[in-house]
Amino acid sequence: MKRTSCIHIVGVLVMLSFWCSPGLAHQTGASTFVANVDPDTGKVETMLAFPGRDAAEFLSFDQNFDGVTAPAELAPRYAALGTYVDAHILVENDKKPCKVVEIKAAPLDQALDAFWYLKAFECPLPLGVITFTNTVLLESTGSYRHFARIQLGDEVQTTAFNSEFPTFNLKVAEPEVDGLDVFVRYLVEGLEHILLGPDHVLFVVLLVLIAVGFKRMLWVVSSFTVAHSITLGLSALNIISLAPAIIEPVIALTIAFMAIETMVRKEPPRELVVITFLFGLVHGFGFSYVLRDNVGLPTQALMPALAGFNIGVELGQLGIVLLLFPLRRLWVGKAYERKAVIGLSMIALAISIYWIFERTLGFNV
Repeated sequence: MKRTSCIHIVGVLVMLSFWCSPGLAHQTGASTFVANVDPDTGKVETMLAFPGRDAAEFLSFDQNFDGVTAPAELAPRYAALGTYVDAHILVENDKKPCKVVEIKAAPLDQALDAFWYLKAFECPLPLGVITFTNTVLLESTGSYRHFARIQLGDEVQTTAFNSEFPTFNLKVAEPEVDGLDVFVRYLVEGLEHILLGPDHVLFVVLLVLIAVGFKRMLWVVSSFTVAHSITLGLSALNIISLAPAIIEPVIALTIAFMAIETMVRKEPPRELVVITFLFGLVHGFGFSYVLRDNVGLPTQALMPALAGFNIGVELGQLGIVLLLFPLRRLWVGKAYERKAVIGLSMIALAISIYWIFERTLGFNV
């Protein structure tokens, strides 16, 4: 195969550089990774070349602890060396694992000074985004790096794999995207998040408890919706960025504040709409972390995804209000109304205090 031959040639050059390098008794901290992607067949060939002594040292092949792995010490563990490298080189196409179709490795007599490992994959067509993962020796002490050369047709890209960036994405083609399908999928994601996100649900429950009148409830929910829609969009698009380590404890503080307000006031504060708007800005950042970091935004259908997720959040929020607001109205004027509101608010306050400790100090029970 032509491309396999090219990779072998590069591998041979790399091996010669290792043989000519002094001081191979200790980790060099570097290797060479080459790959070739064939968009027509879906075949992806990779080769990693590095001093085998580095892996032998990391895998503790030195049985007599003299600081040097001898050929006799490597021989019975040679298969383990290949198994280790194999487990740490992966290729995916659009987040789907590609099938391994060929594996070759350097012979035992070359392995200590210049170990190479060829691994070929077949990926399902069409190729979209090819993700290369190379974590070989990234767990070892020191700063190990894999200098990479990845070829797609006549195009060559270079990168480096290290402990901070163990993956590399190669965009082969922009997959065709159905905007409606993306919208529906992200709408479901947003709906699930608001219903399964206990902090946001608890905040909406407190709004229902404190805003008894229908008109006031409408204004409060609308202000919360507008506010978190603003920061959700700005944060998800990386226009404004605040660390989750800051925002998550503040979200818990907004719940604690609303719980105390609900407990101590018989009537909601006049500025409740303004307070809710400000707190909604904070909660919007929380929504954005889920969308940006957990779910992900498709660059080729950005607006349908963002709109779908946001509308899903609003539908979930509206469902909570429609379920709880009529029940809250039934309490109005009842002898137990105040006690019930205070009791529920105290529970919400206790939960929010736990979240504050958990999110600031790593406190856990």
